[in-house]
Amino acid sequence: MFHPQNLTLSYQSRDGLRILRPNHSGIYKSADTVEPYKINSLGMRDREHRVEKPEGNYRLLILGDSFMEALQVPFERSFPHLLERRLNGVSGRPIEVINAGVSGWGTDDQLTYLSRYGIRLKPDLILIAMTLTNDVSDNLAETFHTLNNNQLHEKPVHEFSATEYRFWQVKAFLGSHSHLYQLIRLGWHSKEIEVGGQQLSAHVADQLRKEPTERINRGWRLTFELLKKVKCCGTDMGAKTLIFLIPMSIQLDDEKLDKFYMDHHLSKSSVCLERPQQLMREFGRTEGIEIVDLLPGFREFQAHDRRPLVLKHDGHWTEEGHSVAADIVLRELVGKSFVEKTFTPLAR
Repeated sequence: MFHPQNLTLSYQSRDGLRILRPNHSGIYKSADTVEPYKINSLGMRDREHRVEKPEGNYRLLILGDSFMEALQVPFERSFPHLLERRLNGVSGRPIEVINAGVSGWGTDDQLTYLSRYGIRLKPDLILIAMTLTNDVSDNLAETFHTLNNNQLHEKPVHEFSATEYRFWQVKAFLGSHSHLYQLIRLGWHSKEIEVGGQQLSAHVADQLRKEPTERINRGWRLTFELLKKVKCCGTDMGAKTLIFLIPMSIQLDDEKLDKFYMDHHLSKSSVCLERPQQLMREFGRTEGIEIVDLLPGFREFQAHDRRPLVLKHDGHWTEEGHSVAADIVLRELVGKSFVEKTFTPLAR
């Protein structure tokens, strides 16, 4: 506990959206990895990008959470960078991948970022990295949008007063500069963090039940409406939308799955392990949105390669996990003609 703490990368904007601190750098430590990071001038864990799209470029905007923020691996080994490099290896047109992934974001946050900030980037394709473990749970906070009579409603924008915002700025500064502050904060919120982890695990169990609760059903209805709104916003700015599904770790590890069943007193007959994927595929067919399910490709890799795709304790992807995911999405983008293939990629 008394070792240097992870400093806060993000802060709350005046309109309430959590975004990464521009030009911030540091070192992120987890139970599995220690990695330096740098945030660019646009507040992204990414290389520098101009707001104005260069003439002739095809621009992808990734919306995601901590899986796309990817603090557990070097940026050069992360999904966004690998996808950009590999796309440029097969296309004769310059392709730019912009990584708007922030830890803790759900679809609600991603839609809000897109409509308030992402629109100025003029993407040609919006790529949503959907984390099946917690995106539905995150959306149920209904921070920016709510569901009334199965209709999505945007909440009025609440801007902090000058006094309130100065208070948040001081907290954000301490969180991003003071290890002592972070140590005190961790101790103060330790019970809350523990309870949050237990609630998320219970949420996952409820998602997989063949007879889900009304809360889960509402969460999915809300998530579907948010995704439909993302597609609508994309269409208005001339962009297509594609969603790729990040598997739950228990879907890739039988030992973790058995423990999960025991912890939540579940029988195999009472759950449908791939229910989230099934719901998303059905949604995609209904709404005309391309859905890329990473689970089959991950399982195929595991069948012939012992290198782990998921970190043992952290739960995020290893470098190999990022690489396999980038390969799967690359194939889909080319195969479904989102990107025109000009060259044959070299074996990596």
